Amino acid sequence: MGSYQNTAVLFDIMGKRIASFVPSEKVNFEGAADKITFLSRVENEGRYDLEKVSFYFDRERNVLMQSEEPIKSVLETDENKKEITVQELSGKMNAVEFKYFCKKPGPETGYEWVDSFDPEKPEACRGVNIFLSSGFDLNKTVYLYVEAKGAPNK
Repeated sequence: MGSYQNTAVLFDIMGKRIASFVPSEKVNFEGAADKITFLSRVENEGRYDLEKVSFYFDRERNVLMQSEEPIKSVLETDENKKEITVQELSGKMNAVEFKYFCKKPGPETGYEWVDSFDPEKPEACRGVNIFLSSGFDLNKTVYLYVEAKGAPNK
């Protein structure tokens, strides 16, 4: 598989995980230019589990990394019980960057793309743009589900 196909697969993996973001008070949605961390819903043998997921750029090795931690271990207080798995998702990359579509600060209205945001106010962000560079540059935008207030219950 060529590097373009590898990048398309990475976008698919990352996009599905980010789109399955679950708001939580236990695991903050955190976003920086080179790392994103969030709670994600994962299908596991016909049932759904929750995991704390991070995608980040390892600048020393120039690779995209993913870490996953089952929610049960996130809530444990004993450090020995954590089941964190870390894996390399890519070969050599030139850059991995995340941008976030968030409400403008202060009295201004509207949204803007920013490099990071306050993890205490994740509801102010509506999308994540993933930029991957590995000899060519590609972008993908993933929109976060937002519950409409006042929407009728079905």
